[in-house]
This record gives sequence, C-alpha cells and structure tokens, in this order.
Amino acid sequence: MIRIKYIVFFLISLLAAAAVFSCCLPPYETEKDTDAAEQPIKDTDEAEQPIYDGQDSELPAQKDPHSPDAQETFSPQPLPPETGKEVQLIISYAIKISEPVEKMVLTTTVPEDYLGRQYMKNTTYCTQPSRVFKKGPNTYAEFMFKNLDRDQSIEISTQMILYSYGLDEAAQTGLSTKEDTDFSLYLEPEKYIESDDPIISENSIVVDQACCPVEQIQMIYDYVVASINYDAYNPQSLGAVQALKEGRGDCTEFTDVFVALCRASGFPARSIEGYFLQGENISQGHNWPEVYLERYGWVPFDPAMHHHAETTFYGLANAYVYLSFVRNDPLLYNFHYYCSRTWGGQAEIIKDIQFYLLNENIAARKAWN
Repeated sequence: MIRIKYIVFFLISLLAAAAVFSCCLPPYETEKDTDAAEQPIKDTDEAEQPIYDGQDSELPAQKDPHSPDAQETFSPQPLPPETGKEVQLIISYAIKISEPVEKMVLTTTVPEDYLGRQYMKNTTYCTQPSRVFKKGPNTYAEFMFKNLDRDQSIEISTQMILYSYGLDEAAQTGLSTKEDTDFSLYLEPEKYIESDDPIISENSIVVDQACCPVEQIQMIYDYVVASINYDAYNPQSLGAVQALKEGRGDCTEFTDVFVALCRASGFPARSIEGYFLQGENISQGHNWPEVYLERYGWVPFDPAMHHHAETTFYGLANAYVYLSFVRNDPLLYNFHYYCSRTWGGQAEIIKDIQFYLLNENIAARKAWN
C-alpha cells in the first residue's frame, strides 16, 4: 500500500515538473527565409531619392553646344526623327546632231547617298551608261556613243529623300567622325579660291579671328553677305579675289569667297555643286559651301540664299541635292555638272532638270542609318 502511494506521488511530481518546463520554452516558430530575414535596412537618405515627375523638378542646365566653354564638354544628343521630302529628280541631256559623229563620250555627276542630307531610293537610266564609277567624293556616269547620225537623249531619273541639315543638326547628332580624307586639299588655294592672296589672307576677318570656331564661321558668313551683292547668273566665274574687288557675284562667287576666307582662317572648306529645288531656274544649278568643324563634321552653309526664309546660318532646308564636292574637277575638264568629248562631226548638248514632289511627310531620317 505504501509503495503504491510513493508511485502515485512520483508520477504527480513528474507531471508538475513537465508543466513548469513547458512554460519556460519560447513559442513555436515556422522556418525563416534567411535571405529575406538578413536584408540590411536602407539609409533613409539613400532610400528616398526624389523621382523626376516632369513638373516641378529642376533638370541640370543644358550648355549651348556652340559656346566656347562647351567645346570640350559637349556631348552629342540623338536627333529626333524629322520629316523628309521625297522627290523625283530627272537629269536630261538632249544630244542634237548637226553632222554625223564618229564617237562621243559624255560624263556627268550623279547624286549619291550623303549622310543626314539625302537618301537615294533608286536611280534608273533610259540609256544605259557604259560605266558608273566613283572618284574621290564624287560619283559619275559615263555614256559612250559611236557613229551617231541622229539625235539622242539621256535621262537619269532618281528617287530620293531630302532632309534639312545644318549646324544645329550636326551639333546634335555628332556626325563628326573623320572620314578618310586628306584635309590638306581643303586648306590649299586653287583656281577661283585664292586663299593665299593678300586680299583674302590679310583680310581683317582672317587676322582678327574669334576664339570660338563657330563664331569665326559666322563672322565670315556675315562678312560675305555684307560684301557681295547678288548679281544675275554669270556662266563665267570671277573668283574670290575679283568678286571682293567688284562686290558682286552669283552663288558661285558667294561660295568661292566664303571657302577662301575659311581656308585662310585654317578651316577645311569646299564648294558644293548641285541643285536648290526652290530656286527660280533649277537647270542652272547652284553652289554652296561646306566647312569641316571638329565635333560637327562637314557643315553646309549658303550665304547666297541668306534671304530665303528656310535657309539660315544654322541650317538649310530640305531642298538641296548634292552632286559634286570638287570645285575644279579634272574629270570634267573643269566644267560644271558634265562634259562631253566628240570625235568628228558636230553635236550640241542641252541639259534640263525637272523634279516632282512625291511625298513631303517622310517621317524617318533614313540617312542616319
């Protein structure tokens, strides 16, 4: 009986001890995600950075890319898509035979892609050229005829997209990668561009240069506009020096003077030959200059058309067709646009230019690609 009491007492004691021990244990928890549990707490200054909402927040001030201070820090920005103008340009040569010709070779410049300015969609020839070739920056088509006893015609039809381009576009896009070009060719004097003549080289515009390249080019631009009166078209070139002496000239003289002053100032410059589709007589053609500027590349200007609403110092309208980048072209025997050689007989060549607007709302600047 006594043993039973001890056993009961022992069991009651064990139960009581177990109850006390269970009260001391921590509450049960599920298994923790160690990755989530050990994330450090962010510093409040770092975690609460303001987000630009496009309303009241202030963005860093943008530097003027044309200013002298910005020359070393300017970073080109993407240029938004711009509306292009799709046109069809037709270059025609009518060959009038007055006496049978044994042989004739006609060579003409033809337009090609030019980054940012013009994009060629297709070119067709009614008479197939004997060859199409590239020499320097220009592209040429050559036509050969034998035993001509009747009139012939050549028609080159080009469908292209034109874009406005100038200083502003060049600054934004940064199309300034130096091409494989001998820039010394665009710094030397040549016929009609007498940059070494004292009237040019000792001109105050050249001697007293501005500190910023763009400002210097604008000084030259303004000087040319103020110094030359636009005269009627003259098929005979005067040259830069004579144009300044007489104070007159057409687009060719405006370009020659501008290029000569740029070269004398140390800027590579060249004469462009092509067509201005908003001009009065397109078939006569047009000349305008380009200048090479670091961080800009080749930049076109047109001082002869300074009065035109869509042509300014900062940009040219999407109405320019580029054909030649050579002022005195030996392949054309220094003639403009084309030249012909005839063996025996006599022939007259008449050039005509026509263009048709196909679409003035081409949204993609394909020449960028």
